[in-house]
Amino acid sequence: MLHESFPEIRIEPAPERGLLLYDGECGLCSRSVRLLERFARHPFDKRPSREVLVSLPEEIARTVSGQMLWLAPDGTVWGGSQALLYALQATGWTWIACLLGNPLVRPFTRVGYGIVARFRHRLGVPACELPPSAGG
Repeated sequence: MLHESFPEIRIEPAPERGLLLYDGECGLCSRSVRLLERFARHPFDKRPSREVLVSLPEEIARTVSGQMLWLAPDGTVWGGSQALLYALQATGWTWIACLLGNPLVRPFTRVGYGIVARFRHRLGVPACELPPSAGG
């Protein structure tokens, strides 16, 4: 189960525009972020999670191998499909974020993200170098 919110944690100093953290060692994750960057209407900040792993609170650091994270300008941290929604908003694709975050669609967005995150090591070559037990 992905942990999509961390209400008790605030990152300080918070990233000015928000920051997308992703698994830079996963081909699927890296390609997805490059695709998002290519079609972004607004520039956004992103980094492979390993680059900042030591500076993250332990509760959050434990989740980075299984999901993307969004560090918001107010210091809040969002994971999984919620991080995806914030990244879409930051890149100017607000209408897609609104569609995927709509209460009628949101359960499917969350389940879909969870399935991809869990089985990303099986989604193409070389989707991810992680062994099956390390994903999700």
